[in-house]
Amino acid sequence: MLIILTAATQWLFNFVITKVTPSAINSIGWKTFLMFAIFCLAMAVFVWVFVPETKQLTLEEIDVIFGVVDAETRAKDIEKAIEVEKSKAGVDYEEGDEKVVTKA
Repeated sequence: MLIILTAATQWLFNFVITKVTPSAINSIGWKTFLMFAIFCLAMAVFVWVFVPETKQLTLEEIDVIFGVVDAETRAKDIEKAIEVEKSKAGVDYEEGDEKVVTKA
């Protein structure tokens, strides 16, 4: 549902800018582009200050940063998934992370 709302908003604002730009250029001339530049600069400052950096983070860590799930629940989910994968593959991990295959 949110994707539909996001796409509709994007289309709406594209339409508004397309309709407003010609009359703005006729009214204030080159200052129209200065107005758009100021909006872009304000957006860049907003992103720099309020949007957290996600470079080199896993998706699980990003979930925790944005509050989708708390760190404790995420850690339990990861441990559970590892156990499931180990049981499927028949692999046990001993000290030192050496692989020992238990199934023939």
